[in-house]
Order: sequence, then C-alpha cells, then structure tokens
Amino acid sequence: MNPIADFNELHSVEQATNERAYVYLIGKFAQLPSRKALKKALKAKRLVNTETGQALTELTSIEKGMVIGLKASDAPLQTWAFPLKVLYEDDELAVVFKPSGITTGSAKRRCLKNALPFNLRKSTEKGALLAPLPVHRLDHATEGLVVCAKTAFALVDLGQQFEAGTIVKLYVAHVHGWFKAGLVLDSPIDGKVAITSVVSVEHRTHKTGAKSSLLVLKPHQGRTHQLRIHLSRAGHSIIGDTLYGSSSKGKLRLKAMSVQFIHPRQQTSMTIAS
Repeated sequence: MNPIADFNELHSVEQATNERAYVYLIGKFAQLPSRKALKKALKAKRLVNTETGQALTELTSIEKGMVIGLKASDAPLQTWAFPLKVLYEDDELAVVFKPSGITTGSAKRRCLKNALPFNLRKSTEKGALLAPLPVHRLDHATEGLVVCAKTAFALVDLGQQFEAGTIVKLYVAHVHGWFKAGLVLDSPIDGKVAITSVVSVEHRTHKTGAKSSLLVLKPHQGRTHQLRIHLSRAGHSIIGDTLYGSSSKGKLRLKAMSVQFIHPRQQTSMTIAS
C-alpha cells in the first residue's frame, strides 16, 4: 500500500457505482479540472488505488470504499521569474493582473501560470496546491484580473462559481466610433447563447476628428473572444483588434477591470478592481 504522503489529492468513493474511471472521476480532483486532464492523468498512471497500489485505467470499475490517490506529476515544476501586480492574496486564493502579450497557461515556460510561484506565497492551509493555478483564462492579447487558487478547496469552489455563472467580471473596451445607444450584444457564438451587457458608454472625439467610445461591459457567458466578436458585429471593433476588423495596429484596448466572487472559505462577497 502506498503511503498517503505519496499523493497530492485523495478521493474516497462513498457510494456504490457501476461507472468506469473515465466517467466517474470527472470533477473529483481539483487538479484535474477537465475531461482532457483526467484522461492524461489516467494514461500517465497517476491515479492509483491506494489499497492495492495499482494504477487505474480508463476502464477500471469504480467500487464503493475505494480510496483513489492522485500522484504528483513527474514533470518538474516550471517557474518564470516575471513580476506581476498582486491585487489580493491570502492562503486560499489570489487575484493578479495579467499583462497583454502573455498567455494564461501554456506548455511553454513564459506564461502567467508559471509566474505565480515567483509572485505568491505558498499556502499553509490543508490541501495546498503544489503551485497556484489560474481558475479561468484571459486571451493572450487581453490584460486584466485573473483569479488564482492556492488550495484544492478554493480551486473546486471557484471553478463551480464560474461554471454556475455567479462570478461577475467587468471589462473596459476602447472601440472605434460612437457606440449607438440601444445596441444589443446578444448574437450566438459557435451556435451557443452569448449575451454581453453594456454597463456604460463614454463618447470621445480626437484631435484628428476620429470618434471612439469607452465602454464598460459585462459578459454573461465566457465564450472564446465573446466581447471582441460582439463588438465587431456591432460595427465597433476594439482598437488594436486586427483579428476582428480594427484598422489600427498596436495593443488591444481591452482590459478585465474588476471581478466579484464569493470567498470559498469565508463565504463573503469580494470585489477586486484594478
């Protein structure tokens, strides 16, 4: 039998089930938040029956009473010594500012995820992750706030809040033209419902005579490029967004400016703004 210390996380099967591992274990481990991550861990033999020491396969039958352990990855922890602005931090979570031009997570070393251990204190709480993890993503070109979990408990809880759509994120976008009052941003993306509320509009006229608008936006879903697509379809592409129709090159003028969520442990509402 493997000692418990060999595992990052444990899951105890409390009820009878006739499901296979690749179905039953979805969402059971905080560090395996997706089906893809679960299948990868099963293939790497990181999920083990702690009583027998046998690695599980996708087709292993899950039985009541099993205690399944997630072994640490053999891959060395990558750290990128890149300074980040930390807006909030405690033992459960942190909120950091991601600059434009870096990815949230990547197989390459230069990404936000690998910069977190350099910028954040290691949690002293039970269930501390080996390294902090972003709970959600921002586009490579988008700057702004990213919520990060430091414990398995926070990773699961915050992930569930995002899944339920209860986390409120506000973005500021600088767009071409004077945004017309009453424009509705609710066209589907990839066949799925996508709704964006326009919270405020500020019209600007530049010395050249060019018109632009500063918008505060609230997406109700998290579709890929949702704000960029909606604004482009409305005829007001974001300045710097050459992918979706902007004629001006340079930095994408889109920022995740605030995030509101329930603290997983304290159960209090928190609003962090940049």
